[in-house]
Formats: sequence, structure tokens, C-alpha cells
Amino acid sequence: MPLYFGTVANIHDVCAVGLKGPHQEPMRLGYRTETKCFLLGYSVRDAGYVLQAAHDTTHYYVLKSEKIPIYQKQGLLPTPLPPYTLSVRDYAFGYSLWIFLGIACLYQAIRLIVVRQRHSRKRTSRK
Repeated sequence: MPLYFGTVANIHDVCAVGLKGPHQEPMRLGYRTETKCFLLGYSVRDAGYVLQAAHDTTHYYVLKSEKIPIYQKQGLLPTPLPPYTLSVRDYAFGYSLWIFLGIACLYQAIRLIVVRQRHSRKRTSRK
């Protein structure tokens, strides 16, 4: 698993739309998530709908809320927009630092209990 610093943006595809990009390429509707990272993710947020070229997933355009009804009236966007939710994978990556720290603390607590039990057994066997 790669380690990150700063904000990581991910684009998730939702559906094809009737809009064309600046070079007349077909566009797709998607949504963007932003994950704040310090080695691993510590928070994730939904950054809203975006448009991206169908064949270029590295560039996207934020879909401004005031443009949505205009595009819908022109039949270029579906009415209503398809709903989406962040996936389990989005949350797992977005909170992976906390998950890692929780597992590390649990491991240390179990390890401490086992060591104390072994130490206690050694004492009672010597008597």
C-alpha cells in the first residue's frame, strides 16, 4: 500500500452524459472524493459531482450547482442526477490511519496481557 502526504483526490465514474469536452470528446459524470493523508488516510470527504473526458481519467471539471439545471433542461444531464454514496473502500482508505492505530493498540494490549500471564505463571510455578 502506498504512503501519502496531503490531499489525495479520486474520481469515481457514475454514467455517460451528453456533454462534450473542450476538444469535442465525450464526457462522463462522476464524483470526487478527497482524502487527507499523513502516511495513511485520516479523513475522507465527498467533493461532489465532476465531469471528466471518457478517455482521460486524469483531468476533470467540477460540475457547478448553478449549471446543473441548465444542462438538465438541455437534456445533457439526467434528471434527477444519479445518486451515489461513498464506498466501503473509500472509507477504508480514508480512515486507514485510524484503523492501523486501532489495530496496533489492540495488538499491544493483547501482547501485554499475554506477557503478564506468562510472568504470573512463572512465579506460581516457582513456589
